[in-house]
Amino acid sequence: MKADLHAGLTTKSPKAVDKSMGLPKSPSVNSESTRDSVARNPKTLGPREA
Repeated sequence: MKADLHAGLTTKSPKAVDKSMGLPKSPSVNSESTRDSVARNPKTLGPREA
């Protein structure tokens, strides 16, 4: 008598990836990564004395 141990068994665990678990479509990280102009330079701290 040879029987398969898995015969008749079903998987009750949820699937690893499902459509409901997907991330919503959003703009890419690189969509607004360019500058319109050069950044302003901060004011200097003034003369330094050691």
